[in-house]
Amino acid sequence: MRFVIALALTAIIGVGCDPYAGQTETDVVIDAVTAADRVPLDVETVLGDLETVWDMIWAPDGSMWFSERAGRISRFDLAERTRTVVGEVPNVLESGEAGLMGVALHPDFPDTPMVYAVHSYDTGSGIGNRLVRMRFEDGSLGSPEVLLNGWAGRRNHDGSRIVFGSDGFLYITMGDAGNRPVSQDLSSLNGKILRLTAEGEPAPGNPFGDHIWSLGHRNPQGLVFHPNGMLYSA
Repeated sequence: MRFVIALALTAIIGVGCDPYAGQTETDVVIDAVTAADRVPLDVETVLGDLETVWDMIWAPDGSMWFSERAGRISRFDLAERTRTVVGEVPNVLESGEAGLMGVALHPDFPDTPMVYAVHSYDTGSGIGNRLVRMRFEDGSLGSPEVLLNGWAGRRNHDGSRIVFGSDGFLYITMGDAGNRPVSQDLSSLNGKILRLTAEGEPAPGNPFGDHIWSLGHRNPQGLVFHPNGMLYSA
């Protein structure tokens, strides 16, 4: 079985020209996956007894760091199969899908031993989310420094995936916190992808206000860079 996808590429040459002038059509043929294409997978449990793992990242030494929504950040040595809880972020509010979420290591880690995280907290009138960073020293995380707060949280639609790009800037996804119109509101950080310096300041060149790199998002929780530099969000 084969699927044919027609891709129309339209070029507008000038005012008064035929609107279909310059249009070309290219057929892209994609073979369907069949049962014969299936590859058997072996599943091996390398670590258990975890509580709502939210994020997993890889350190330069090959170890895996991960967050649990209740507030813990751990380092897992794959060679030794050992887990070390390196810290527990204080004042984390775990409620529904909210809690400790995205984590990232500074691009120059461990030479610059900073660990970044986004977590939910109790504002006194509801749920808020904020970006913090902590110094990793002597095998544990220090006290968090708040780099950015002031965007609404909720029991769901919190976004909060964070990743450093090859440009050295920190990209953060923001959910709409269940309020769809704010994703188009430039006065709100919700429903956006933000782009910050490693110090938490607005990155130069952002196209939509101080912090905003992209807008119109519902609840982006996937964020990854292709090797060609293209940013993909899911």
